[in-house]
Amino acid sequence: MVELKTSGQRVTSSRVMILCALKHSARHMTPGELLDEVRRVHPHIPPSTIYRTLASLRDAGLISETHRGGETEYEWSDKPHHHLVCRSCGYERSLPQTYFNQVEKKIEAESGFRIDLTHVAVTGLCPECQRSQGAAR
Repeated sequence: MVELKTSGQRVTSSRVMILCALKHSARHMTPGELLDEVRRVHPHIPPSTIYRTLASLRDAGLISETHRGGETEYEWSDKPHHHLVCRSCGYERSLPQTYFNQVEKKIEAESGFRIDLTHVAVTGLCPECQRSQGAAR
């Protein structure tokens, strides 16, 4: 894969398989889900290979890592993007980077801390869950 070569990563079968699985997935995947996907083709691949490969690809900036609800999830990292995630039903909506441009500038100006807002998940309650919880009161 050209992405591996461009980032200076060695082209290995495990890296190619994981990148392909994430690139063609329409959602985030946990290490366990990736292991299941890769084992369809290579049934004897050990979990440790998956975890090491995920760390390497994340560090190279080829995939993004998100922590939601105790689970670590990975996604193909083609451009900065963000998510609104309902903590009640799990509904997820994507948000463009533009929502965070001013927040990023303000935090950096006030704290001097250079932040990385390439992939953010913001949790809350979706409109449907707000309605259903309001009706239960």
